[in-house]
Amino acid sequence: MENGSLEDWLHPLIGMHEPETARNLNFFQRVSVAIDVAHALEYLHYHCEEPIIHCDLKPSNILLDEEMVGHISDFGLAKILSTDRLNYSANKSSSLGLRGTIGYTPPEYGMGSELSIKGDVYSYGILLLEMFTGKRPTDERFKEGLSLHNFVKVAFPERVIEILDPILVQEKVKQGTLNGKFLGDDRHFQCLISIFEIGLTCSAELPSERMHMSDVVTKLSFVRDKLCPTRLRREVLLNQQKIRRRTKNFLVFLSCRYLRCHKDGLEWHRLMEVASSFFIVCFQVIILNLFSLAYAAPISGGNDTDLQALLRFKANIIGDQLGVMDSWNSSVHFCQWHGVTCSRKLRRVTKLELQLLKLSGSLSPYIGNLSFHKELNLEGNSFYNQIPQEICRLRRLETLELSNNSFTGEIPSNLSACYKLTLVGMRGNQLTGEIPASLGFLSNLKHLNFAINRLRGSIPPSLGNLSSLEKLSLRTNSLSGVIPEGIGQLTNLSVFSVEENAISGTIPFTMFNLSNMRSFDIGGNNIQGTLPSDLAITMPNLKFFSAWENQISGKIPISISNASNLNILQLDGNRLIGNVPSLEKLDKLANLLLGTNHLGNGREGDLNFLCSLVNSTKIETIDIETNNFGGVLPECISNFSSTLLFLVIENNKILGKIPDGIGNLINLRVLRVSQNQLSGPIPLNIGRIQKLKRFDARYNFLTGTIPHSIGNLTGLTFLALGVNNFQGNIPSSLGHCQNLLTLGLSYNNLSGSIPPQVLALSSLSILLNLSSNYLTGELPVEVEKLKNLGDLDVSKNKLSGLLPNSLGSCVRLEKLFLGGNLFEGPIPSSMSSLRGLAALDVSDNNLSGEIPEFLASFGALKYLNLSFNDFEGIIPSGGVFKNSSATFVEGNDKLCGGITELHLSRCNSEKSSNTSLRLKLVIVSVILGVTLIFLFLLIMLFRKKKEHQPTTTCAENSLLRLSYQSTLRATNGFSTQNLVGLGSFGSVYRGILEDTGEVIAVKVLNLLNHGASRSFLAECEVLKNIRHRNLVKLLTAVSGADYQGNDFKALVYEFMVNGSLEDWLHPPAGTNEPETIRNLNLFQRLN
Repeated sequence: MENGSLEDWLHPLIGMHEPETARNLNFFQRVSVAIDVAHALEYLHYHCEEPIIHCDLKPSNILLDEEMVGHISDFGLAKILSTDRLNYSANKSSSLGLRGTIGYTPPEYGMGSELSIKGDVYSYGILLLEMFTGKRPTDERFKEGLSLHNFVKVAFPERVIEILDPILVQEKVKQGTLNGKFLGDDRHFQCLISIFEIGLTCSAELPSERMHMSDVVTKLSFVRDKLCPTRLRREVLLNQQKIRRRTKNFLVFLSCRYLRCHKDGLEWHRLMEVASSFFIVCFQVIILNLFSLAYAAPISGGNDTDLQALLRFKANIIGDQLGVMDSWNSSVHFCQWHGVTCSRKLRRVTKLELQLLKLSGSLSPYIGNLSFHKELNLEGNSFYNQIPQEICRLRRLETLELSNNSFTGEIPSNLSACYKLTLVGMRGNQLTGEIPASLGFLSNLKHLNFAINRLRGSIPPSLGNLSSLEKLSLRTNSLSGVIPEGIGQLTNLSVFSVEENAISGTIPFTMFNLSNMRSFDIGGNNIQGTLPSDLAITMPNLKFFSAWENQISGKIPISISNASNLNILQLDGNRLIGNVPSLEKLDKLANLLLGTNHLGNGREGDLNFLCSLVNSTKIETIDIETNNFGGVLPECISNFSSTLLFLVIENNKILGKIPDGIGNLINLRVLRVSQNQLSGPIPLNIGRIQKLKRFDARYNFLTGTIPHSIGNLTGLTFLALGVNNFQGNIPSSLGHCQNLLTLGLSYNNLSGSIPPQVLALSSLSILLNLSSNYLTGELPVEVEKLKNLGDLDVSKNKLSGLLPNSLGSCVRLEKLFLGGNLFEGPIPSSMSSLRGLAALDVSDNNLSGEIPEFLASFGALKYLNLSFNDFEGIIPSGGVFKNSSATFVEGNDKLCGGITELHLSRCNSEKSSNTSLRLKLVIVSVILGVTLIFLFLLIMLFRKKKEHQPTTTCAENSLLRLSYQSTLRATNGFSTQNLVGLGSFGSVYRGILEDTGEVIAVKVLNLLNHGASRSFLAECEVLKNIRHRNLVKLLTAVSGADYQGNDFKALVYEFMVNGSLEDWLHPPAGTNEPETIRNLNLFQRLN
């Protein structure tokens, strides 16, 4: 490379060039070289078969050819980044083998981080800052925390002129360079700011904050084009001149040819030949024109403002899991970037559609510079921070969709300036503040969605001016006040949703006249009033009507039966009264939710409306819980459509039995009939509902046996049949319900033993309650299978025998109730593993033995009932036993001790036991003291003998033991006269051991140097187990503290009398007299 390295041009050696031939790079040349290097790195990182990391980017490794084009050289430290990340250590750096040059090496390499292309980006950033400041990163001024990066950052952006390379500031007017008007030339000043901004971003401390090289190429190319715009069109003009010349020449040729043909009388043949030539030349002209246009398009097409705005947008993206932004590079025009749409003629950005692409970052204020923008869709990403006010400058904007992101702050107050808006979507963010009243000026607005945010205040009455509005969704916020009357004037409104707010007052009467209304949702507020009698008549298109959890009173209007399009009717959680009207005409009804009201009169006929739903072929949910419905449960529910999934009628006054045909509802998922007055047995065909997941029939008067067919409900997760009158055995078929989480059969008349199959249900994780029955036999050892169970209650039965050791396997138990049985024997020691117990009740049994000490160590135990057993001995004193309100031990006459509040007698042997314990402690202490004195004397004797041993052999030196004091004496206090060498992490001294007179080399590590401790450990690790005649011998290592208390680490080697090979090959000048010059002969060098 004729022009040498970039180092020679940035930092020429003094005196190397005469003033008239001094080599300096002008501004434009520096930008061009920077782009050349960026192109090369982009190729290495993204376009090779496997990414390549250069690892040593610096000016001396950038070579310049005859045309001053930059080339990256010296790949001696380069690393091919394997795509197989299983070999993680292959890409790890090390402080002992740090890749790169000081000043250009990224900080993470020094901490042993993985090599990555971001390391090259850091080096490039430092290189770019050096090129335009003229200062090396190792300059003397950069110390005590100041670096080249920080030096530029402090001056950026206002004072960048002050840090610019003086050569560039003094530069005279030259073609293609910065001119003498630099200080007053805003265009050049902005270019300089852009360059320093790129350098700062690339050299950021965190790798995640650095740019991609493709972005660097794009931005620097933009800077270069802005500096010299005429150069960009030069080739286009040359092509156009070429077209004009060829066209002119061809017309001359055509005229001559035609005259010649006419003269020779060969019109037809010659004319055909001329026509062919004409076609060929025209084709060439067209191709040249197309080439010219294609070449000009990326240069002149579009708009620099749009490009800059898009680049700023990209710069704010910090997360791009799908690599969408990779297409945003200089290789194609920005109109071809992913998600960007431009107008055909002007090539201006009109749409930015980047929805659902897993992007994260903040929205750049430069988005407001896309003045032709019509649609901005960023839905379903992770954008955060405030929505920039600059977005209000987009006067042509029609669609603004920012839903499902993490935007914070307030809604832009001047959004009404975008007067063409038809859709504003900001659903699912974290917006605060109030809804701007100025939105009422958006006369073209059709869709407004601010749902699921943190907005407060009231709904602005000005929204009643949005005459074109079709959909208004403000649900799940903190809005208060009333619904404005003007909303009832929006005749085009079809969707109105304000659920889950704090709105009060009544519904404006005019809203019930909105005939286009399809979805009306005011649930979860504090709205009062009644429903109009003609509700379904004035809203004939109603599909969704929801007013759950308000204070609406009165009756359900009879006209509701005319809402033939109604799909969901949700009125639960109000104060409705009276009977439910016939719903026979609602053949499209899917969900009927009337729970928690005061509906029904507690009499026969209250449930007649259920039979009117038999013809509803789409019905999925019927929920009428917690009302006043009475009468017999009608048999017609067996004829409901097989689409029914949820049937909830609990907490009413319903009589009769569960219909025999209940098994026809084969798709039912939830059947809740608890807290009624149902009687009779559970139908045998219940087993046909194999998709049933939850069956709750508690608190009724059901009788008979639990049908064996219930074991066919293999999908059950919740089964509650407690507080009924069931008899017989617990069916072993329940063991087939392998998904069961909760099983409750308490307060029945069940008898027999507990089926082992039930206790083998390892899926049980919430509750197993078999209490208050007549169960007999032992607690099966299969209880060990309940390893995930939280609560186990088998109290108040007739269970007997010992408590099984397998109880200790139920390690997740929080509540264990075994009281009111006939258990005997001690509490098994295996229960010490139940450390999560919060409540334990074993009262009213025949348990005996001592109370286990481990119960006192259960930190979560807040309730312990041991009363009315036969426990004996001293009660433990710690843990729950300190709390008399949580511990119950009455009815155990043989217990003693404990806190006063337990009212137990004092143990007779307590005093003598304390005396005996003290005596034992004294004896043990004396024996231990004598033993320690004996060991001390033995060690001293051994050391004294060792001091009188003869000088150790070389083999024994491997066991050499030295201290800081001995190394200090051996090296004469680490005297400079004993200094024989300096290394990266410390100094090497010659020393003589006092005891043996052996000459040693002591390498004392400077622990203030980064990596010194790691170097010490690495050298010990490598040399501790290896022996070879040609490896320097490590005698020992010293690790401790010096006399000032500072850490001290040293390595002791065998001393080499003849020094290093360096001293023999390159002896320092003047160190030896001619007669004592040390040279190695050929034979010695070969050895």
